[in-house]
Amino acid sequence: MKRAGIATMLLAACGHVRAPVARAPGDVAGEDARAAVLLRDACERGDQASCINLAAMLIDGRGVAKDERRAFELVSRACGRGSVSACYSLAVLVENGQGTARDDARAAALYERACAAGHLAACGNLGAMAAEGRGTAADPRRARALFEKACRGDDDVACRNLAALLADDAPPDRALAPATRVATLYAEGATVEKDETIARNLFRLTCDAGDDVACSDLGVMYGEGRGGARDERRAAALYERACRRREKNGCYNLAVAYCDGRGVGRDEAVCAELYQQACQGGHAHACNNLGVMYGDGHGVPRDDARAAQYLAEACGGGDPTGCANLVSLLHRACAGGDRWACEKLR
Repeated sequence: MKRAGIATMLLAACGHVRAPVARAPGDVAGEDARAAVLLRDACERGDQASCINLAAMLIDGRGVAKDERRAFELVSRACGRGSVSACYSLAVLVENGQGTARDDARAAALYERACAAGHLAACGNLGAMAAEGRGTAADPRRARALFEKACRGDDDVACRNLAALLADDAPPDRALAPATRVATLYAEGATVEKDETIARNLFRLTCDAGDDVACSDLGVMYGEGRGGARDERRAAALYERACRRREKNGCYNLAVAYCDGRGVGRDEAVCAELYQQACQGGHAHACNNLGVMYGDGHGVPRDDARAAQYLAEACGGGDPTGCANLVSLLHRACAGGDRWACEKLR
């Protein structure tokens, strides 16, 4: 199982020292050294966040000589004074045996303490220990609950571990990444309790990793306000990203956005083009919608023959709406004197 590390979390706790907008590569060491001096002075004055961040620099040897023992002492003191971030960091050091002897049981107890106080990375790391049975009893259900809690709060490491834990429970599909399949479980409430916040976070991770299906699904969640705030512009951007790579659902959803003017300007001609791309990719309902547009003359010139072609393709692809619309179109055309349509109805 993956774990959140100490340095990232420690640096995130610092509210006083910030990197400049830009600096020359050769000056990085000098900046780190000056930051270490400022942190040391603030730590000596009793600022716990500065002590924690100084410990991170001591672990990495940035701006100061590497000294894991001193880092351990700093976070131990800060944890004893009630700093939740310090207790989490102390757990990381104890689990890794940095500056002290490795002690899984003590690490688990510290993670549990920090998790109870709301530190999500601590919950995720405790979940990893429960999944592996290290420092605490092996308990997959507890591990899952801890991963869910942290993932719900946008902890990416916990989200990845949750996906790994449940990958075998998701329906097999070689075309989809395991995390995308697990995200779908949470989106639909299949074999797990429905949780759209977790689903949205998992779709985000796999979309960022290049999974186009996940990008399209994430767009749906943004567009419908599922698992978080509604953002139709963001949804349309995600659909476009997926469609550029010929993901049929992305093209279909982007077409709907252009037809309805959701997140983009309303444009039926662009809508029709996108339905055509999705139809060519095997999206049966896109074929139906394109057929309807040709039948009504919306976004494209009216053309009953092409309408019938796309509706037949939709029907053949398993879309019952396409079958019904094809029959309606043929009846209309036959009533208008189209012999070909009348023959098709016989």
